[in-house]
Amino acid sequence: MTDSRTPAVVLITDDLTITTHVQALSEQRGWSFLVVRPETLSAQSDTLSDARMVVVDLGCSAVTPQVLRSVIDAAGRGPATVAFGPHVHGERLQAARELGFRHVLPRGRFLSTAAALFEQVAGAREP
Repeated sequence: MTDSRTPAVVLITDDLTITTHVQALSEQRGWSFLVVRPETLSAQSDTLSDARMVVVDLGCSAVTPQVLRSVIDAAGRGPATVAFGPHVHGERLQAARELGFRHVLPRGRFLSTAAALFEQVAGAREP
């Protein structure tokens, strides 16, 4: 369970448009939000396991297979893990699936269904 210091949603990206979209969805639900640049993930990794949702933008060039592995290792089984990226990055999408991300989507699908995904996560975590 998250406390006031733990973000409910952790977004790993360097894209301002994605940040704005995910932050708005978080705030609509009253969830706290933290954006982490891929290069600084190691300093923030302790926040991942207590979050409701960890979202990774595979479109970031700094999101390497090692970054994906560190997200899964740090998150554990607690939060919903979501990875999304351009459909042309099939190898990155497949790597996220193989590493165990619960939801792996092309970018357009993520953007069009993110609100429903947030609702699904909210329902799964509420008593």
